[in-house]
Amino acid sequence: MPIETKLLASIMARLEPRGEPATAANAVAVWRTLFDRFAPLLGPLSTLALFERSLAQHVGRFPWLPQLGPTLFPAQAFDVFSRSLDGQTPEHIAAANRALLVTYTDDLADLIGPSLANRFLLSAFPPDDGQPI
Repeated sequence: MPIETKLLASIMARLEPRGEPATAANAVAVWRTLFDRFAPLLGPLSTLALFERSLAQHVGRFPWLPQLGPTLFPAQAFDVFSRSLDGQTPEHIAAANRALLVTYTDDLADLIGPSLANRFLLSAFPPDDGQPI
């Protein structure tokens, strides 16, 4: 069972809050939230490795996405990632991050199980936190 569709849609809505165009800042905020929630569970290097894997799987479709080196820390990775989004259209930012999020959450569910992944994602992105669902 993959990540619940409604939950995934709630997370992705944060890329374009209140229907506004997607921005690099919105995308990085979503990823920081994921890292903050999952680094204590998986460890920061494993959390970053899942992100790197997601990037690698989508660089063919989005060649401007960075390939992160193994020596980067999460904060450095976010800087590199954010710079790669600069200058991209809101549509490209949204499309790339949707693809990355699907891959990341699918890999996460494979790693820790769908039930636990859904619970942790829901705790990171609660539906009643004022963000659009």
